[in-house]
Amino acid sequence: MKRVLKFGVIVVVAAAAVFGLYRLQKVLMIGAGYYAKMLCSGVFVSGRPADEVIAEDVRADRSGLLGLFSNSVDSEAEAVDVWVPSGFAAQRAVYRDGYGCHLALDVARPEEPLRPLEPIAPPHQDALWPEGGRLAAEALPPENREAVYAALDEAFAEDNPENLKRTRAIVVVHRGRLVAEQYAPSFTEQTPQLGWSMAKSVTNALAGAVVARGEIAPDQRAPVEEWNGADDPRRAITVDNLLRMSSGLEFTEDYGGMLADVRVMLFLRGDKAGFAADKPLTCDPGQCWEYSSGTSNILAGVVQDAAVGPASAHELLFAPLGMHTAVFEPDASGTLVGSSYVHASARDWARLGLLYLRGGEWNGKTIFTRDWLDYTLEPAPGSGGTFGAHVWLEAPPHNDPEAVAAIPEDDFYFLGHDGQMVAVIPSRETVIVRLGLTRDQDRFDHARLIRSILDALPE
Repeated sequence: MKRVLKFGVIVVVAAAAVFGLYRLQKVLMIGAGYYAKMLCSGVFVSGRPADEVIAEDVRADRSGLLGLFSNSVDSEAEAVDVWVPSGFAAQRAVYRDGYGCHLALDVARPEEPLRPLEPIAPPHQDALWPEGGRLAAEALPPENREAVYAALDEAFAEDNPENLKRTRAIVVVHRGRLVAEQYAPSFTEQTPQLGWSMAKSVTNALAGAVVARGEIAPDQRAPVEEWNGADDPRRAITVDNLLRMSSGLEFTEDYGGMLADVRVMLFLRGDKAGFAADKPLTCDPGQCWEYSSGTSNILAGVVQDAAVGPASAHELLFAPLGMHTAVFEPDASGTLVGSSYVHASARDWARLGLLYLRGGEWNGKTIFTRDWLDYTLEPAPGSGGTFGAHVWLEAPPHNDPEAVAAIPEDDFYFLGHDGQMVAVIPSRETVIVRLGLTRDQDRFDHARLIRSILDALPE
């Protein structure tokens, strides 16, 4: 009996060790994937030096695990390799012209060929933004301009070296003109910057464009291959459920958990929409609201399948708006990563905000309809009035209740990880873009910035 018990203990310990090594290997693969993807996009999309991207983006406030990795940037092959020296974990990210970077992960189905994209011409510098590239400094009286830039200076000021804001760009648009902007060193009006979850609102705009063309409708069943089984309860999920984050699909959006679904999806799966679509229901579609990046990637797949494939964002949205710096990155399967991976300059993010301020019209062309905007801004059931259809209806978490109360009630937002924001305030004809890398969300108060800028602008 003692021998049996001893053998049993050995088996249990060995199984635990194997399971521990399996989990460790997955954690290291996620770390390598994050490192490789961020470095590849930082170098080949944003055009920044590799050392700067590693120090100021990849490892910023995240020493420890990421310090274990080595990297190699191959400028000729336009690829990045990241690995643990022991060879226990390694990932490769590859750049594709016009489509940005993707992790070279295996996918269940072959990637569709990506057709070349027609370059978007930059605006003529002698014309006022958005038709051109010139700042309308004269649009503000001197006292207002001074007050606006004082608000921008405060947003860039670093008063706590142990907990940095890392504001990198702020752009202010008032009455259709660019009236103020400011950038951190190494960043300019041409630097494409990652919007993280602001990609979800780009996905909304793209969905609106496809709905305007009559190719999908919010009330139709979501055409997802994984849900085609006659007895599959996920067949009941509609496009509206996806847009309003009420699909009922299981998904853990927990950035504190290293093996949470959102991390596994972004850094271990080549087909991100497929990973999310394979999840079971935890709630009947339309009955529960839960913020989910997986839902956004399913929606992006539905939208691009209804449109012109991975080129849809470029052709239906970025080109008409003149967003010449914008890149919407597909994954290894060729599906746009609608949850997270849009890069654009602060000025081009402002163009997207201005499109919403104009109700979907741009230079006489309808990108999406006013009805679509009204639909987008209807609060999603269960969200507590904070979320519409892939657009936020309240400012980010804030520390200044008075500032929140001072913001007009018709405000809405595109929001992203690390403090990304596009604020649209229709009653003040204003769009405010803030880009940066703020790890601690309490470190930067977006509502205070918005209030300061609105107070500085003419009524």
